[in-house]
This record gives sequence, structure tokens and C-alpha cells, in this order.
Amino acid sequence: MFSDLAKSVQSNELGNYNSGLIEIEDTSNSYIQNTENKPPAVIGLDNYVIINIPNGILVARKDLSQKVGDLSKGFR
Repeated sequence: MFSDLAKSVQSNELGNYNSGLIEIEDTSNSYIQNTENKPPAVIGLDNYVIINIPNGILVARKDLSQKVGDLSKGFR
């Protein structure tokens, strides 16, 4: 799911896609999106999805992101 999305967006030289206010260091091959005013600090991760939106925060390895649907059922 997010692995495919990350492949379809413009990445930087480290393979990261960053959107929004984010502090990032020593991180690669990751998809990071922030829509909130508090910037997440991301340090030393590889192959992660981090999404910060008003109704929640997702932090997952890209290869496990397909489990998001199952996990979100517990919050309904």
C-alpha cells in the first residue's frame, strides 16, 4: 500500500518523500507526511512510513503497512 505510494512520488537523494514540517536526520527510503503544526523528529530510520494527521499518527515499516486496515478496525 504505502510502498507503492512511496514509489510513485518524488523522492530525495536518500529515497525519502517528505511532506510538511519535519525534522529528519540519518533516515532513508522512508515516506514521511505531516499535516500538523508540531514537526515530528525522525532520526535513524530506514524503510518506514510516518504519517501525522489530525485523527492519528502512523509509524510502520513499509513492508507492514498493509496491516493498517486491520489495525484501524480496532479504533472504530
